[in-house]
Amino acid sequence: MVTSTFSQISISGSVTNIMGSGICKATVQLKDSVGNLFTTLTDDNGNYQFSNLPTNENYIVNVEKVNASLDGISTFDFLLINKHILGELVIQNPFSLYALDVDNSKSLTVMDLSLLRRVILNIPIPISINRWLFFNSNYVFPDPMMPWNYPDATVRAYRNLTESIENANFIGNKIGDANNSANSCEN
Repeated sequence: MVTSTFSQISISGSVTNIMGSGICKATVQLKDSVGNLFTTLTDDNGNYQFSNLPTNENYIVNVEKVNASLDGISTFDFLLINKHILGELVIQNPFSLYALDVDNSKSLTVMDLSLLRRVILNIPIPISINRWLFFNSNYVFPDPMMPWNYPDATVRAYRNLTESIENANFIGNKIGDANNSANSCEN
């Protein structure tokens, strides 16, 4: 009689904001080579884990979170973005720059300010900004001042994984939140 055994591994990590606080109730998605999609929520400290995964598979991990539109959005964010556009203040964190591009035009412009102003005044806008953007915490942007050109920054990809991964960490920033004041545990 021949019995087959196969090893199982896990992928785990944490999801934090730019300030290092855990982001709870974020949806972490894992897609395998066959196209199966598995999801889990981060705990109160922003930790997650996928267990009992077969070895020698390819995996892609990404994170999503949706919460109230105005959470973390204020006139102070508007002022910070305005100062950046005018060159009076340089926002140097590529994770923040990426998330401040409200209209997804791959740059910070007056249109981002206009959309943010409408959100603050509770005027409907044609796009949704009630979500967070998440990035592979180890990703190094080749040009940190132009982070929009690197879509791979938002996922963690593993090929032919043979051992468990314990630090598959992500950094999150709420769209439009220039001063990182969004409640990282709000639904």
